[in-house]
Amino acid sequence: MVAEFSEADGNFESDNFTSNEDGYQWVIPRLQEIASRADVYIGVGPEQNFSYIAALRPKLSFIVDTRRQNMLQMLFYKAVFEMSSDRAGFVSRLFSRARPSGLDAESTAEDLFAAFRKAQPDAGFFQENQRTIIDRLRNLHKFDLSEDDVGRIRYVAESFFKNGPDLHYVNPGQPNAKQPTYSDLMTSRDASGQNRS
Repeated sequence: MVAEFSEADGNFESDNFTSNEDGYQWVIPRLQEIASRADVYIGVGPEQNFSYIAALRPKLSFIVDTRRQNMLQMLFYKAVFEMSSDRAGFVSRLFSRARPSGLDAESTAEDLFAAFRKAQPDAGFFQENQRTIIDRLRNLHKFDLSEDDVGRIRYVAESFFKNGPDLHYVNPGQPNAKQPTYSDLMTSRDASGQNRS
């Protein structure tokens, strides 16, 4: 589908590795009231889709975007999800940081990001992680990734590695504007006070 449906890639002034919408969880309770599990989910852009998909549990999901890099970022996420046995393992691979001790399946989002904020980036882990991710996408899933695609996946991964939980959207027109960090987004709550990440 990616090969047949995608338009030519464009040039964009910014990277949107993460959402800039910190209120996205507020609509989840209402969506759960009106959506059926038989429904198909269609979303756009970055990671907020995963919270919607987890809450709604549709039978089929599509995440679309005009940026090829966003599609490649979703493939990066796909591999990281598949290679992780739990949420702490996911965050460890996402940021290429060693898993802090004491985290388990009961750890909250706040616990995870407080622990990973203290964890140091690990360049060796990063290199091995990238080799494993690219190998998985190319050889297990048989995605026909060009060298440019691989370079973009590495660029995405390097941004997560360098910035860690403080990764955030940067608007070129307002470079100093306060934007929520990845950690902020993952620990945010809906109107009832529940975290759905």
